Amino acid sequence: MAQPLRPAANGEARDGRKLRELQEENARLKSMLADALLKLELMRNRTGRRGGSGKDR
Repeated sequence: MAQPLRPAANGEARDGRKLRELQEENARLKSMLADALLKLELMRNRTGRRGGSGKDR
């Protein structure tokens, strides 16, 4: 009976490993996105103070 379970167990281990890899990649991408958004916000705030006073909207 152990033989039929082995391929499924290997498949589950492979799926579990792939899931962990995808979760780690997702976390890295979220971190990169958060960093980019923070930099953008800082740039907008910095240019907004200098250039915003001279503009008439």
